[in-house]
Amino acid sequence: MKGRKGRAGLKGQLIDKSIDAYVLALETINRLSIKYRVESFAHLICNGWELLLKARAVDASKSRHVIYYKRKRNEPRRTLSLRDVLSKVIPDNKDAIRRNLETVAELRDEATHYVISEVPREVVLLFQACVINYHKKLTE
Repeated sequence: MKGRKGRAGLKGQLIDKSIDAYVLALETINRLSIKYRVESFAHLICNGWELLLKARAVDASKSRHVIYYKRKRNEPRRTLSLRDVLSKVIPDNKDAIRRNLETVAELRDEATHYVISEVPREVVLLFQACVINYHKKLTE
């Protein structure tokens, strides 16, 4: 955005992109005219979470290398997937935030690789919890 000054460093850039994805996810889910809004929201909120978790991992370790997989010869460098960075930042697999995000990620994967056969009835509550959890983690 013109006139907007971003945060410095990798952590700051990750947070800025994360917030952008989060805001776009909210705009998308609230636009009732979009037929693909549940799937789009799932993609965008997962992207926002992944970037936020990577920023937290970088901050905690004080190293940018923590968000990368070990480099393989003759292959491009890859950053951790959502699930891998999630397990690194929130290692307790019974944590409510982690379980909520894993469920949203499953919905995103289903939308990416196929068609969501049936949108869970409680999807609004699932997404609402995901948004509230994101906001809490962002402000921590």
